[in-house]
Amino acid sequence: MSNPNPKISIGCPNCKGSLYVLADFCLYCEFPLPEATKSELIEIQTQKKIGGVMSNQDPLNSSDQGKLLIFSLLMVPSIVFLVGVIPTIFLAFGIYMMKKNQDFSSIDTAVKYVKGYLWLALIGSVLCSVFFGVGDYRDNELIISLFWLAISFAYLIVVNTLFYSPLKRHSEWVAVNGIFSTKPKSATKPAIESEVDIIKGEKLKQYSVADELIKWAKLKEEGHISEDEFNEARAKLLKRK
Repeated sequence: MSNPNPKISIGCPNCKGSLYVLADFCLYCEFPLPEATKSELIEIQTQKKIGGVMSNQDPLNSSDQGKLLIFSLLMVPSIVFLVGVIPTIFLAFGIYMMKKNQDFSSIDTAVKYVKGYLWLALIGSVLCSVFFGVGDYRDNELIISLFWLAISFAYLIVVNTLFYSPLKRHSEWVAVNGIFSTKPKSATKPAIESEVDIIKGEKLKQYSVADELIKWAKLKEEGHISEDEFNEARAKLLKRK
């Protein structure tokens, strides 16, 4: 019998931040994750796949990435005919600000402006269709108005279904790691930057190496890290001193 409330995250042994995906380092404090924590993360990911549990801290799956690709292709004709230039600028700026500030609200705002633009186009097309339909005009004007009416309505659906919804389902992940990334930033660091640095920069002045060794010894006693991991951390800390 499946668990009705499956576990979707565990806490980092160092900073207690919530971890959702398998990585070598904690996304928040860059603490190197012990093997026991990695094993728990693997178990959580397995249960999420079996139970269909999805979190907004999960990376985009292939289906959502495909929707974004289709959306990009559908935007090309509108850009060519210039009518899609303004919505594209809104969305591109929203993505840029999201990456800069790591805040998904930039996408929310950009989509709101795009929908407002499309609603104006839709209302304008309706008014033109009514005007050309009741007046003494050629059928060409009416057909063109109806065409733009259909295009405006279609793009309203497309923006919400193929762009906004896939990103919103993974809002926290894309805000921190990017849209097409499948690994957290902390897991993609070069090996040279993967040294044990629990406390960095200004914080290093406030704590001694002895304090660090006490923390690592406590983690070993609680079973969060192995003897080899403790020895490696101790060697690096003493070398740094």
